[in-house]
Amino acid sequence: MVIYCPGGGGNRNSNEMLGRHLASHGLAALPLQHEGSDDRAVRSNPKALQAVNDPKASEPRFRDIGFVARNIRTGESLVELQGRLDPGRIGISGQSYGGLTCQVVAGQIAEGHDQKLALPELRGAF
Repeated sequence: MVIYCPGGGGNRNSNEMLGRHLASHGLAALPLQHEGSDDRAVRSNPKALQAVNDPKASEPRFRDIGFVARNIRTGESLVELQGRLDPGRIGISGQSYGGLTCQVVAGQIAEGHDQKLALPELRGAF
């Protein structure tokens, strides 16, 4: 399973090509939409992306990944996929602001957070 984080102003349909490519190689892809920095937020407030420079303001985005990873592991929200995913093999990918999100949850030190937002259950990031 590869969690995909779009860049700022993106949505869950961003980079659909990557999801299709991963699926063609037998990997499930789960694209996310980060409320507050997605396309709707940017259309209503173009300054919404200034949070990129503030780790505290970006924290909800980083925590989205922990929520999703926890749900993949427990199967709570993915009932229709139970038995078809290996919860021990979760990876992450992202583009631009989504790439920064990936780096932080993969263990990069974030100012004010150190590595508290890192998710050791992630098996890879690209």
